[in-house]
Amino acid sequence: MATYNSTMHIVLWLKGILPTLCNEVGQIPSFKILASLKPCGVSTIRKAIHQLEKEGIVVSKHGYGTFLLQDNYKTVTSPHKVSKQNNLISTFNSSNDQPKEKPLIALLIPLYLNKKKVQKMIAQYMSFISAGVSQAADEFECEISVHFYEQHKDVSAKSIHGFIRYIKNNKCSAVLLTSISEVDVIKNIAATGIPGVLIDHWAPPSVNWLSILPNDFHAFREMVLILFQLQHKRMALIVDMDNNTLNPDILEGYQSGLKKIGINYDEKLILSVGIDHQEFKFFIRKLMRLLKSKNKPSALIIHTNFAVPGIVHALKSKGYSIPKDISVFIMGPEMDKVKYLNASGFKVDWHKMGRIAVARALDLINKRILTSTTEYIDMEYSPGETISFKPNNIV
Repeated sequence: MATYNSTMHIVLWLKGILPTLCNEVGQIPSFKILASLKPCGVSTIRKAIHQLEKEGIVVSKHGYGTFLLQDNYKTVTSPHKVSKQNNLISTFNSSNDQPKEKPLIALLIPLYLNKKKVQKMIAQYMSFISAGVSQAADEFECEISVHFYEQHKDVSAKSIHGFIRYIKNNKCSAVLLTSISEVDVIKNIAATGIPGVLIDHWAPPSVNWLSILPNDFHAFREMVLILFQLQHKRMALIVDMDNNTLNPDILEGYQSGLKKIGINYDEKLILSVGIDHQEFKFFIRKLMRLLKSKNKPSALIIHTNFAVPGIVHALKSKGYSIPKDISVFIMGPEMDKVKYLNASGFKVDWHKMGRIAVARALDLINKRILTSTTEYIDMEYSPGETISFKPNNIV
């Protein structure tokens, strides 16, 4: 059976993502960058690329790199696929028609090559967003220029300055930023005056950009109400905090659900989980103390998708059965990251968000919508098998 990081799985993933990442001559990113986007081992990427070579999809040239063969190109371009004479996007079809002007939209994707756990957390949904953007480029006849922003102190400033030079010199019509939370970075890019859309993050108050976000308020409110219908009255909320700040939509949705069912909000039931190994161990100890306390929760609502496998493993190692002893509700891009666990929760359709981001960028370009607004995208509820009625031994 193919596993998450099997060569077969990576081959299928590369077939979908490579057309969005190649440059003007079809060269694909380095194996290291591809491995960080999935994420998986570089050796697995190498094996998958070798399989694509056998299938005639890519070709490797010693000393030059690996290239996507021309028949596999899409309307996603590199920073160089721009007319240098008039700064217009030029595309030619097989009948040699006159060049057709298309809007150019720059997509900036963050990389965390020095933080493997962070990269693993966001890599898969970034690939979904990129695929959605690519599909929208085909649908709406626009050009997408893909850029990577490595969030490391030694190279981040250089990559952002390079991105700003590119969007200004090539007169980009709009920019898309995915999950970039640094206020200074957003402000510096917005200072160019180019319309922008933030995906999965809010625009700072001083930035007149559009934000597209998952509807966290609705999802967490619904999770509380669903668990209450299953007789749960004490539900712990597990989150990761961005700069020690809890996402207000998550907290307000959770509190709104409690208010709806007449249960008082208890700060002791809010737990923050860290990415660092020591932080995670500290979190698990705190969680186990809570589960052994007099007023222990009968259900866990987990926002932090990357922590789910570790939390489930810790619960099982301590003798807890899911959902017999404790119910687990998850919010995230993928619900199947834990083997043999049909998780209950809300799925985020990142592919759809990528498509919507392109559509809204074109709306901004054509002045059909106002900037400085937030659009929330509802999530799909998955019943799963990790929630059930409250155990009788919990008051």
